[in-house]
Amino acid sequence: MSMILRIIEDSEYNYTKLDDTIKNKIKQHKQTIKEIETMSQEDFIKMISKNMFGIALKEYYIDNHKKTIENLENIKQTIDDLLEWFIIKDFRFDYTIKQKYYKGYVRQIKSAFTKLAKSKGC
Repeated sequence: MSMILRIIEDSEYNYTKLDDTIKNKIKQHKQTIKEIETMSQEDFIKMISKNMFGIALKEYYIDNHKKTIENLENIKQTIDDLLEWFIIKDFRFDYTIKQKYYKGYVRQIKSAFTKLAKSKGC
């Protein structure tokens, strides 16, 4: 599912909860990074062995969490831009959500932004 949609849903479609939701997600990923860094290689291999196709490199998992944190740190601006375009019915909103990474979620994203705009008072 789209990270944007997940963040909006986790904030219960409430614009004022977005910042806290994003901060909590970042906190979770930083905690996971710390846990991976401190566990032994043996414990790490046991952890990922549950996933048949897991990559047994701690650095790989740490880098994935760091990339997610980076995306989360910038997601509020993306949501704000999309929300502004949605409210003024700008073509950029429809164009953006129909791109490849949102393609399967167009209806859900439109619904989420309708609820988010209402919570913002628009």
